[in-house]
Amino acid sequence: MVAGYQTSQQQINLPQIAFEISRQAQQGNSHFQIRLDPPELGRVEVRLEFSRDGRMTTHLLVDRSDTLDALARDARGLERALQAQGLKLDDGGV
Repeated sequence: MVAGYQTSQQQINLPQIAFEISRQAQQGNSHFQIRLDPPELGRVEVRLEFSRDGRMTTHLLVDRSDTLDALARDARGLERALQAQGLKLDDGGV
Protein backbone atom coordinates (compact mmCIF):
# COMPACT_ATOMS: atom_id res chain seq x y z
CA MET A 1 0.00 0.00 0.00
CA VAL A 2 2.81 2.40 0.83
CA ALA A 3 4.46 1.74 -2.55
CA GLY A 4 1.16 2.52 -4.30
CA TYR A 5 0.94 5.82 -2.47
CA GLN A 6 4.48 6.76 -3.38
CA THR A 7 3.87 5.93 -7.04
CA SER A 8 0.70 8.04 -7.17
CA GLN A 9 2.30 10.94 -5.32
CA GLN A 10 5.19 11.07 -7.78
CA GLN A 11 2.85 11.01 -10.77
CA ILE A 12 0.28 13.62 -9.71
CA ASN A 13 1.03 16.84 -11.52
CA LEU A 14 -0.18 19.52 -9.08
CA PRO A 15 0.66 22.49 -11.35
CA GLN A 16 -1.39 20.92 -14.16
CA ILE A 17 -4.35 20.35 -11.82
CA ALA A 18 -4.07 23.95 -10.60
CA PHE A 19 -3.90 25.21 -14.19
CA GLU A 20 -7.07 23.32 -15.11
CA ILE A 21 -8.92 24.54 -12.01
CA SER A 22 -7.85 28.11 -12.80
CA ARG A 23 -8.89 27.78 -16.45
CA GLN A 24 -12.29 26.40 -15.54
CA ALA A 25 -12.82 29.11 -12.89
CA GLN A 26 -11.97 31.83 -15.40
CA GLN A 27 -14.56 30.36 -17.77
CA GLY A 28 -17.17 30.57 -15.01
CA ASN A 29 -17.41 26.83 -14.42
CA SER A 30 -17.98 25.81 -10.82
CA HIS A 31 -18.40 22.05 -11.31
CA PHE A 32 -16.24 19.90 -13.61
CA GLN A 33 -14.03 16.81 -13.84
CA ILE A 34 -10.31 16.47 -14.41
CA ARG A 35 -8.94 13.21 -15.82
CA LEU A 36 -5.54 12.53 -14.38
CA ASP A 37 -2.65 11.17 -16.37
CA PRO A 38 -1.82 8.30 -16.23
CA PRO A 39 -5.44 7.07 -16.27
CA GLU A 40 -4.73 4.71 -13.36
CA LEU A 41 -4.83 7.78 -11.09
CA GLY A 42 -8.53 8.18 -11.90
CA ARG A 43 -10.60 11.32 -12.12
CA VAL A 44 -11.11 14.30 -9.84
CA GLU A 45 -14.51 15.92 -9.61
CA VAL A 46 -14.06 19.58 -8.71
CA ARG A 47 -16.62 21.92 -7.17
CA LEU A 48 -15.71 25.58 -6.67
CA GLU A 49 -17.39 28.01 -4.29
CA PHE A 50 -16.70 31.74 -4.41
CA SER A 51 -17.19 34.17 -1.55
CA ARG A 52 -18.29 37.77 -1.98
CA ASP A 53 -14.72 39.01 -1.65
CA GLY A 54 -13.61 36.77 -4.54
CA ARG A 55 -11.95 34.07 -2.47
CA MET A 56 -12.43 30.50 -3.58
CA THR A 57 -12.96 27.20 -1.79
CA THR A 58 -12.19 24.06 -3.77
CA HIS A 59 -13.90 20.73 -3.07
CA LEU A 60 -12.34 17.66 -4.64
CA LEU A 61 -13.98 14.23 -5.03
CA VAL A 62 -11.41 11.65 -6.11
CA ASP A 63 -12.02 8.21 -7.70
CA ARG A 64 -9.13 6.35 -6.10
CA SER A 65 -8.22 6.22 -2.43
CA ASP A 66 -4.45 6.25 -3.08
CA THR A 67 -4.84 9.35 -5.28
CA LEU A 68 -6.91 10.98 -2.52
CA ASP A 69 -4.20 10.14 0.01
CA ALA A 70 -1.53 11.70 -2.22
CA LEU A 71 -3.58 14.87 -2.79
CA ALA A 72 -4.46 15.15 0.90
CA ARG A 73 -0.83 14.81 1.92
CA ASP A 74 0.17 17.58 -0.47
CA ALA A 75 -2.90 19.81 -0.08
CA ARG A 76 -0.60 22.71 0.83
CA GLY A 77 1.32 22.17 -2.42
CA LEU A 78 -1.94 22.29 -4.36
CA GLU A 79 -2.91 25.50 -2.53
CA ARG A 80 0.43 27.06 -3.49
CA ALA A 81 -0.01 25.94 -7.12
CA LEU A 82 -3.51 27.49 -7.21
CA GLN A 83 -2.18 30.72 -5.72
CA ALA A 84 0.58 30.73 -8.34
CA GLN A 85 -2.24 30.67 -10.93
CA GLY A 86 -3.57 33.89 -9.37
CA LEU A 87 -6.46 32.39 -7.40
CA LYS A 88 -7.30 33.68 -3.92
CA LEU A 89 -8.20 30.86 -1.56
CA ASP A 90 -10.12 30.92 1.69
CA ASP A 91 -8.24 29.51 4.66
CA GLY A 92 -8.20 25.76 4.13
CA GLY A 93 -9.37 26.44 0.58
CA VAL A 94 -8.62 22.93 -0.68
